[in-house]
Amino acid sequence: MTIIDRNHTQDTTVLDGQSIDIINNAVLGNTPLVTYKTSPWDIDKLEQYAEINLAPEIAETDGISFGEDGPQLVSRDDIVPVNWGETEQVRVGIALDYLYIARLKDDIGRAWGYSTKLPVVEKLKKPIKKTKGKGYYHYRIVDARHRFEATMEYKDFPCYIVEGHEADIGLLGTKLNNPSTTDKKRELTDDDVQSQIQKQVKWYEKTAGEKGCKPTVDNVVDFLKEHFPYTKPLDTKRFAIKCLEAEGIKQALEDPNAAQISMVIKQYHPTRTTGGNVDSKDRVGHIIRFGRTIDELSAHYAMGKSQIEEWYLHGKVRDHYFIGVMSQGAGVSPAPTTQNLDTLRKNNEGSFMKHVREYCIPLADMFSDEAIKSPEVKFVAQNNGKGESPDKLY
Repeated sequence: MTIIDRNHTQDTTVLDGQSIDIINNAVLGNTPLVTYKTSPWDIDKLEQYAEINLAPEIAETDGISFGEDGPQLVSRDDIVPVNWGETEQVRVGIALDYLYIARLKDDIGRAWGYSTKLPVVEKLKKPIKKTKGKGYYHYRIVDARHRFEATMEYKDFPCYIVEGHEADIGLLGTKLNNPSTTDKKRELTDDDVQSQIQKQVKWYEKTAGEKGCKPTVDNVVDFLKEHFPYTKPLDTKRFAIKCLEAEGIKQALEDPNAAQISMVIKQYHPTRTTGGNVDSKDRVGHIIRFGRTIDELSAHYAMGKSQIEEWYLHGKVRDHYFIGVMSQGAGVSPAPTTQNLDTLRKNNEGSFMKHVREYCIPLADMFSDEAIKSPEVKFVAQNNGKGESPDKLY
């Protein structure tokens, strides 16, 4: 099954059902018969660079083991054709990019980089019967379907062989396409990662929690940070929620941002508004997110400023209101739950007037009594262009 050709002898075996039409039309032109060329790969060099050409994701993914030790040259006739649909589809949308395959073919034809991360194939637990000829396929592509198509002229395919549960193999295939600062590859899109998360949620259900990802926001967030750290690093929670909602799974408590709040108000409550605008009933609406002091103070400031401006301009103040939401996540205490949400909402109903009584009125009294101290402001050094020094304040 695993064929290592150390002598690189010429082999003219005709391809055994390996996407003949695709290869002829997209890669090699209208060639009536495809024969194998001499394999350009040196197994000794592949082994020499094994520490470099081995993708670390293999060792980092639980449930994945090696089917064979070290780099291998596998006979192409032993690998399931990628257009059979048996291989893991990492990409969302188009399956194969033939312009990319053509570019790869040209690059590989010039030289093979032995330090480049090698493709990965899975050793099948149950071989797949060939449709033409005798025998079975014993491997299928996990990563590098495009490289597989681009090297159709050669009998052998350089790779690492792995084994594992289908859930782990699928995860590995997607992880192998994470962005890299060292390897040129077609990097993952957000849709690709979301698709894999949805598959892992399904595997969790199919295996009663032994594999995959538990369908909760916190678990998906942890899963993303572990396996896909470059995907939405600044907005991981919202991306996790999006992945779950695509599976019809809603979190117990939603955590909408300002844009989402405004959209809900516009769609379902057209007589109200946000952003300090005037609604159809001549009232002014603002958004407030409770749970973090800085957010609450910003909303109180906007509310106060809005009323002050109306007072000075018109001598009267229209009715004002807040559209509120209880924030979630780090820094929020107490954390809202389905059980305490109603109590937290009630406790925050008079937050603006409390702010006025506890901060604004005392400041006004102090101002009247000329008791407020105007704070001195000093700046730390930051203008290197003018030679500012960190041991001085400016």
